[in-house]
Amino acid sequence: MEAFFMTATQKNNDITQETTQDESVDVEPVDLDALKQKSTKKPKKNAKQNRSNSNQEVSQLQEQLDRVINERDALVAQSQADQDAAQAGKEEALRYMAELENFKRRKNQEVDTFKKFAAENVVKEFLPVCDNFALASSHAKSSDQSPEDVIKGFMLIQQQLDSALAKLDVVSIETKDKPFDPNFHQAISQQSQEGVDPNMIVQEVQKGYLLNGKVIRPSMVIVST
Repeated sequence: MEAFFMTATQKNNDITQETTQDESVDVEPVDLDALKQKSTKKPKKNAKQNRSNSNQEVSQLQEQLDRVINERDALVAQSQADQDAAQAGKEEALRYMAELENFKRRKNQEVDTFKKFAAENVVKEFLPVCDNFALASSHAKSSDQSPEDVIKGFMLIQQQLDSALAKLDVVSIETKDKPFDPNFHQAISQQSQEGVDPNMIVQEVQKGYLLNGKVIRPSMVIVST
């Protein structure tokens, strides 16, 4: 019996050894150096790729940041330019307003001066007439002057007065042998006169005058019927 168990045990050991030998023969040898190189190369490649990706991201972020900074600087510069232009426009407007006020003040002064001395030339034209009229009046009071001389003196004054008015573009309105014209004449009465056509001026009561062709006073006349 013991011999049987020993024989069985021996067979089992032999089978185990054969199996172990067979398995060891089928397993391929492992190159540890190659495994080390692979294990060391892959991390280096991944690290380089990661660094490259990180550098690209940093570069992109830097470009975006630079673009934002440039846009900000451009907006700041434009805003400053707009402020400068607005300030310059305001100063120019104030200068124009000051010039306008000065212009108005000068014109008002000129108008006031013109109003004060507008009649200067007119007065100068009539001063000789006034002098001659005073002289004629003085002579008329003298007993040495005849009535004819006095009348002649006043007629000369009348001529001088008409000449002064003509220099001012003032002329009398003609009425002698003229038909009545309501644009130039004012009828104060009507009178029947033999040999005279109707609506003709038969007598001038007061002279009328034109200033540069404009009626400043119509002639007062009597008209025939």
